[in-house]
Parts: sequence; structure tokens; C-alpha cells
Amino acid sequence: MDNIIKVLPDDVAGQIAAGEVVQRPASVVKELLENSVDAHSTRISLFLTDSGRSSIKVIDNGSGISFDDAANAFLPHATSKISQTGDLFSLSTFGFRGEALPSIAAISDVVLKTRRSTDQIGTLVQISGGKVLKHQQDTAPVGTQIEVRNIFFNVPARRKFLKNDSVEYTHILNEFKRVAISHPEIEFELFNQNNAVYQLKASTFKQRIVSIFGDKMNGSLLPVELNTELVSINGFVSRTDTTRQRGYEQFFFVNNRFMKHPYFHKAVMEAYDGLVAEGSQPFYFLNFSVKPDQIDVNIHPTKTEIKFANEREIWQILSSTVNQAIGKFERITEIDFEKDDAPQIPVFSAGNGKQTITPPSVDVDKSYNPFQSCKSGYYSQGKSGENWENLYARYKDKSQQVTSDDCFEDSGKASAELNGIGSVSSYICFQFLSKYIVTPCPEGIMIVDQHRASVLMNYYDFAARIEDCRVCSQRLLFPELFTITPEQAEMLPVAIPLLTACGFELSDMGGGAVSLTGVPSSFLGKNTDYAGRISDLIDLAVSDKDSEMEKRKESFARYLAGQVSIPYGKQLTNSDMSSILDFVFSQIESCTDSCRGIDGKRLYNIISADSIGRLF
Repeated sequence: MDNIIKVLPDDVAGQIAAGEVVQRPASVVKELLENSVDAHSTRISLFLTDSGRSSIKVIDNGSGISFDDAANAFLPHATSKISQTGDLFSLSTFGFRGEALPSIAAISDVVLKTRRSTDQIGTLVQISGGKVLKHQQDTAPVGTQIEVRNIFFNVPARRKFLKNDSVEYTHILNEFKRVAISHPEIEFELFNQNNAVYQLKASTFKQRIVSIFGDKMNGSLLPVELNTELVSINGFVSRTDTTRQRGYEQFFFVNNRFMKHPYFHKAVMEAYDGLVAEGSQPFYFLNFSVKPDQIDVNIHPTKTEIKFANEREIWQILSSTVNQAIGKFERITEIDFEKDDAPQIPVFSAGNGKQTITPPSVDVDKSYNPFQSCKSGYYSQGKSGENWENLYARYKDKSQQVTSDDCFEDSGKASAELNGIGSVSSYICFQFLSKYIVTPCPEGIMIVDQHRASVLMNYYDFAARIEDCRVCSQRLLFPELFTITPEQAEMLPVAIPLLTACGFELSDMGGGAVSLTGVPSSFLGKNTDYAGRISDLIDLAVSDKDSEMEKRKESFARYLAGQVSIPYGKQLTNSDMSSILDFVFSQIESCTDSCRGIDGKRLYNIISADSIGRLF
């Protein structure tokens, strides 16, 4: 029998290996930017054509590469970052595997120009599909210029599975932000189709965040800082009143390297538990500084999965630190009168002036009786206390506020009878823990989740109005101007028709500036962070871009319903509780599965009379 095991050719092996490192154009951007940072650059520029499909070009002013190393850098497992196994536990650079450049060169055309400051002339290397076409001396400025063209030109199956330009561009922006945020001391530039998107000057960590995400972020950041022998944590978390429905702006860094860590994410989320609306998420920018031998970054080629030696202890430190930041910086500011710079309030004394101070006087006509001219029928002329019962005559048939003891009486005492478990005109009900509405029913006692019921009720209303374009819009007295991120600006033309159908009136002013002139009338008095709501809805349009219009309308209706619905902790009036109970009973009558909200969780529960009896 013939031998069947063969050694793959280098070009085939390179294309297979590239599949782990280069998944899309954003992967190339990540590797090239990190190489520029490792080269001690102080200025890095990124140029894109067709969202990276046609060209990705990175220019830096770093240390440059020698003539021989310029070609060797594209050999498999060639790296300048480590030389032995022990170096893996003292890493201070992004790269160390020696896989990025060979993988990129295997599936694209690469042109590299580089020069060191000590060299008189630079180096040119040109590679196509892993094969070196040119390696010669050439003129070049100090630093490195590398351009990657026609990505996946020799792997058509991989190129076919790339998403549309807007999606690939969004992934590239995410990678750019991760590197730019973690290195605020470096100048970064991003150009898309020769249009400047970001021009970030060297700055502080907070200034870099504000430069990328807009001025609205400036007042929303709470500082976090803690230094221990195990770990140092510094950065920022969001205020409890500026959380978002989607968690796009959540960044963890370890030793200035971006990482994804669901376990630490849970620690931050638990710190906000009970402080923000259900479904809302905080944004955070947190950097962990640990000893290199206490982490393992050699888990995956993308190097975003990090293993910590003291993961549980760091979790507890992180949770305590975020809790402390929220409690410290969100309390009400108090005036300390013991401080040297406290405001000086003069003491007033009536005797220290030449003018005599007299208290004001009020003239009252004690003979005036307002009841003598009352024609309403509640009072009669004559004695002031006569026919006082008429005051309450109009309230005889109205539902009254009742105590919790009254609620457990026979439900037949209600002014109308329940039809099975149907709707009634008035209810014996009360609110429990500011979260639930409790009311008697023929089967026993019904407990309704006020927030979920309100969300479902508003969702049906918004869905119907958006479908028919009947959402009432309220004009603002003054237009509100705000800025959005570049990726949101890219999707704004797609989102504007949906936003208009939802009752928002806005105009694209260009350059990421938006003018808002009208909002849904149901938003008035409930949520004044209109810029945040617009950003959330544009993000929804981005995430559902490939969905049908009906799907996107449903997502918008869900979001808007959550924004205007009754939150947990709100005290309800009898009218509020009655309207919710009316809705719940109507749902029970008309729906087959009416006990679930739009999140799939139970809307109400009934404690049967038998269960109550067994308690006694």
C-alpha cells in the first residue's frame, strides 16, 4: 500500500496557519498597530481603503528594522521579542509568537519600507502570497511603513465570508480604539478613504477616552484607583445615571494589553446591581498592572484571553474598588464650614445698624367668610359646619386607598365582580416592596411584576405606533446638539428613517454632529439624556443592519418600551396600579401564553387559596 501521509507545501501550511491569526482585516490592523507600539513609536498613522479589503497601511516613526531583519521578519516563528521559554513569563511587548507577519504575508500582498536612525538608506521588501519578490535597499524615512493589499486574494473561500464594508470597518475601529486607549502617550491617526476619522494627540488616559467617545463622556466618568502588592487598578467607570443598554464601551487592559475577561466583567456588573435599570450596563475603562510572571497571555494567537495566577483575589479587589468609587463620587456634595476656604456668611444683628428693623406685617380682614358666597352645593349659608357630609358626596362611588389588611378580605367586596379572572372596573390592591402589585382574584392572590407588565404594555403600544408611523413627537424648545462616534456616523443614514418613525426629529450636521429638535412625547419628563438614547438606537441599527425592517422595528420598540416603563422602586398611585391590572387581565383573556414578558420572564404569579389555607 502506498504511503498516504505527506508534508504540506510551505504555501499551503502558511495559509492554514493564517486562519488562526488573520480572521478579517481587523486582525491585520491589530497586529500592525501592536508592532508599531512595540517599536517605541510616538506617532502611528493608519490608512484604510475599502474597509481594509483593498489596502491597510500603517506608518510609524519607531526604531525601524535592519536590512537582513526586514526579510527575516516574515519567516515562520521569527521574532525579536523572546529567545527562550523563560521569556514568556517576563513579557513586556505585544508580540512574541512570530506568527503575525508570516500569516499576513501568506494571504496578501505586502510592501514594507523601513529605516533605522543609524542607517543612511532604508530597506524595501515586497511579498505576494508568502513569496519574496523584492528585497533591496531603498529610500525611506526613519521608522516603518507597511502596506497590506488584497487580503485573502489567494484564499477566495475566506474572502467570500467577509461581511459588508460597514461591518468590517466597525471591527477595525474597535481594534484601533483598544490600542489607542491603552497608549494615550502615543499620537494616533486614522484615515478612511483619505478622510480623517481620528487625530489623537498625546494626552492623559481620561483625555484619550473623551477624544474618542466625545465630550459627553467627560462628565460621566468616575475615577478608580487602588494599589496593592498583588495588583494595581486604575481607570474609570460610569456614573449610575449614564449607563447604556448595550455594553460596547467596556474595556479591560492588563499591563496596557486589551483583554476579554467575563469573570472580571461580572465583578463590575455586581457593583451596579440594584443601582441601574434592568438591562442597562455600565461602561468602564480599567487597566490592571500585575507582575508579568503572574499572568499567562500565551493561550490564543489573538492574545486577548489572559489567565491570572490570583484570579479570585483580584476579583474581590476589583469588586471592592468599583463599589468604593460609586459610593465615594456619587454622594451629594456637602459644604464643610470648618475648611479654610469655606464661604464667609456674615452674622446679622438688629442692634449693629443705625436703622431700626421692624418685622413685616400682614393685614387680615377677620370679618370675611368665604363660605357665605359659595354656590357649589357643598356648603350652605348659615352655620359653618352645616351639611359637611356633602364634601365627600362625589367620592362615594370611587375606589379608595386601602390598607394591606383590607386586601385579604373577600374579593367580592370589590365594586365590580371578576369575570373568571377577567378585568374589573376597580380593584382592591396595594403595592409591595415598590416592585409588585398585589390584588385578590377568584383563585387566590395575584402578584404582578409592575416593571415587566409596564414594559410589555408599552412595547405593544410602541410596536403598533412605529408600524403605522403614529408615534407622537414633541418639539424641543431649543435644539440639542451632540456628537456621535465615527461608526455611528457611518450608520446614521440607515438609522434616521427608523428614528423618525419612533418620534425623534434629528438632522445630520456632518462631521459626527447631530441636531435633535424633537423627541417622542412619552420621553418628556422621564429621561433627558437624549444623546445617550440616540446613541443606543443607532447601535441597535448597526447590530441589526442585516435584519429585515420588521426585525429592526421590533428591536426599537423593545428599547423604547424599556426607557419609558415604570421602574422598580417607584411608588404607584391607585390609577397606575389599576391601568396595569387592566392590561394584565386583558392579556389573560386574549392570549394563550400571557404570563411572560418580552424578556421571557414571568409577568405574574397566583398564590392559590388552598396554598394560603395550608399556611394556617
